[in-house]
Amino acid sequence: MIKKPIPPLTCSHIDRIEELISSIINLSTDPEISRNILGLYKDIIIAELELVRLSNDELRIASAHWYKKAKLFKHMAEKLRNERK
Repeated sequence: MIKKPIPPLTCSHIDRIEELISSIINLSTDPEISRNILGLYKDIIIAELELVRLSNDELRIASAHWYKKAKLFKHMAEKLRNERK
């Protein structure tokens, strides 16, 4: 039986995105900070969000796989119980 992988936790990525947003807010009020720097922060946030999106997709696929397996095992167990009656 091939196991579907469970993706890594994404909470640390969400926390990082929150920190980056706070940094952008703080930096955006500083006239010494260029738009290029703020653009780099935006790129980092988008990359982090894409990782979260990928992990969510993997989790969705894995959960469907394990749901089908559990349903099959339940059906098999019920069949065995009925045969023993």
